[in-house]
Amino acid sequence: MKVNDNRHQKQELSFDELEAGKVYISHRMAKYVIKADDVFTICLESGVVFDEDEHRGDVFEPVSAVLEIK
Repeated sequence: MKVNDNRHQKQELSFDELEAGKVYISHRMAKYVIKADDVFTICLESGVVFDEDEHRGDVFEPVSAVLEIK
């Protein structure tokens, strides 16, 4: 049996808490983004690059995502 208990995990993260290569939902922008490096995120739908200043005051929620290449 595999149990994934998330009751005590922090779900809203600031920009500084994001990890490169992981996918998040930007609450302010309502977009799926992936953290590219220390100062950039990339929208997974449009490919638009956002910098740290554009995410000022934003909170993020981690997403379990799988990249599928066809």
